[in-house]
Amino acid sequence: MSKLGAAKYISHLDFMRTARRAFIRAGIPLRYSEGFNPHPLMSFALPLSVGQESVCELLDFESAGEMPPDALKRLASALPEGITATEMYSGGQKPGLLRWLEVSGRLYYDGGVPAGAIEALEAALAAEHIFISLKTKRGEAETDIAPMLRGAAFSDAGHGVIAIRAVISAQNPTLNPNALAAAAASAGYAPDFAEWRRVGVYDDDMKIFR
Repeated sequence: MSKLGAAKYISHLDFMRTARRAFIRAGIPLRYSEGFNPHPLMSFALPLSVGQESVCELLDFESAGEMPPDALKRLASALPEGITATEMYSGGQKPGLLRWLEVSGRLYYDGGVPAGAIEALEAALAAEHIFISLKTKRGEAETDIAPMLRGAAFSDAGHGVIAIRAVISAQNPTLNPNALAAAAASAGYAPDFAEWRRVGVYDDDMKIFR
């Protein structure tokens, strides 16, 4: 699924509710859990942060019966603007095997891109250690994100914007792409604003996750 435009401001819980209602409107029966408070057996592989876009959200669900041949078309038409069902298949990989995320981002500088910023950022994010302050359950902690970063490339997108493309750890541990903006700040090139989009999901061998 994709989540773009104004839909990026929908929280993860509301995204789940939206998907569940879309299945109902599309007439696709979902299997429910048993017990006192049954709920549909569906989940997203990785919750997406509010304000971030994605073209590769993975929704795992169990149907309660035979899937109609036009299930994807039905679901796509039942979703609101900004959320799209792009593919539907069975027998997917277990979510625990998801290892890397490819993200694209834009770093905005109100006063224009500082001289030498791209070269400095490329060097900073290629360093053996990249320490930034991250929030943890125990508060703020200096964390080395270098092991969570597989690579990053920068380019001048014009109009005071630096474009970034990076491959980051998806889980165990998870690296939020906002950490890349924090790394830019640590290097002396803090952007005035940053935005992010997930563009690819991969397993440990960098094969497309399905």
